[in-house]
Amino acid sequence: MELKEIKITNASGIYSSTFNSLEDWINAGVDGVILKTSTYRSREGYVFPNVAIDGERIIQAMGLPNPGFKKMGEITKKLKEKYTEIFVIASFTSGDKKELIEMVEYLGEYADALEYNISCPHAKGLGSAIGYDFELLEDMCDVISEHTEKPFGLKMPYYPTDELLKKCIDSSEKADFYTNINSVGKAMLIGNDWGISNKLGGLSGPAIKPLAMGQVYRTRKLTNKKIFGCGGVVTKKDVSEFLKAGANSIQLGSGIIHYKTKKDFVKEARKGFNYKPKNYFENQGIEEWE
Repeated sequence: MELKEIKITNASGIYSSTFNSLEDWINAGVDGVILKTSTYRSREGYVFPNVAIDGERIIQAMGLPNPGFKKMGEITKKLKEKYTEIFVIASFTSGDKKELIEMVEYLGEYADALEYNISCPHAKGLGSAIGYDFELLEDMCDVISEHTEKPFGLKMPYYPTDELLKKCIDSSEKADFYTNINSVGKAMLIGNDWGISNKLGGLSGPAIKPLAMGQVYRTRKLTNKKIFGCGGVVTKKDVSEFLKAGANSIQLGSGIIHYKTKKDFVKEARKGFNYKPKNYFENQGIEEWE
């Protein structure tokens, strides 16, 4: 299977951090899996509680906990040995060239594609710190392309202006795909406590879907490359709307909390590829928007 054929994967995140969790996604019927973002060295992440849920609003600040890229590479290798037909994407982040070279060469040995996370909103010096430094981003994309023949893409932050989004696309000319979007930070939920230990975290879930679809649409106007729609996908309607906005494929993440099993979630999402979304303007005499 090739990258262009992939329709549904999980999203890199808290539901993709172990071999067992990724195997669950495979057994649920996804076309490919994406590993949790790895860093050069292992990270413990933030202390519990690190996720707070209030209806359609989800705030999480995990702090990129992971065992390091070597351990995640071992998981990648194990997945490919057991599930030869599954497309595996290894996710990683670093703003250091030497680290990046080693990570890309090692992960690229086992993965079918690579996803460069430039969007984690609450890990100092990583993620969005790279995504908003466009000179650094261009250098890092050059490094990745020089040290792997595998396709690679960017897991993007939310860019509130077209100017910022265009700078990202222009700086990543060598990328093969884009994932729109990661969680939107820095957000907060407050009850009698601070919600999560870090106080501030990334907003995810259905609350960010309009922003995610808007960025998919804006990204499609700038590039013909593959786009994964991600952020607030729960139902077949959500999937169909992301596709109409310009996405080629879908990543599933926090929407899992609305289902008993991952299999139920994937089954519902796959229906979205043949589902026609509601026409919001029918009462105004407008049949379709462009």
